[in-house]
This record gives sequence, structure tokens and C-alpha cells, in this order.
Amino acid sequence: VPVDRVVNVSVTSRDVFHSIGVPELRAKADAIPSQTTTTWIEGSDPGATYTAECYELCGELHSYMTADVVVMSQDEFGSWYANTTGTEIDTGA
Repeated sequence: VPVDRVVNVSVTSRDVFHSIGVPELRAKADAIPSQTTTTWIEGSDPGATYTAECYELCGELHSYMTADVVVMSQDEFGSWYANTTGTEIDTGA
């Protein structure tokens, strides 16, 4: 995530209920099949890495549902994002 920028996050699920959260960034959203929920995150410490985890006991591979959330400068984020296959983002520019 770009430092000091609010990032809106939309989540859904194709199978069962999940609950994705990053406690250090005070973010949590329930992923509900066929519905979209939203939350936001904002990182203020460039270089910090946080762990996003699923907090809903969702199945056999539940404990492996993690992802890194890395806080980086806007330029670093732009370069990183240009090399992903993610959806479009609004840079606020």
C-alpha cells in the first residue's frame, strides 16, 4: 500500500464465509459469498510489513490464508502495481 494514503478494499467470497483482517492497521472485512463488503487501510510507516489473515474458521486450509501488506512510497507502489495483473486503481492524481 502507498504510505499515508487511504486504500479502499472490497472483498467477496466464492465459497464460504471468510473474515480478512490486518490488526495493526485496524482493518477487517467479512468476505461473504455473493456479496461485497468494504473496508479501508492506511499505512504510515514506509517499509513496514504487516500480515493479513483470515479470522473465520473457513475450512481445511484456513491457517494458510495469509498475505503480506507492505507499506511503500507512492513511486515504489506505482512501480510494483504496474507489474501486477490487479484491477485499476485511483491514484488520486
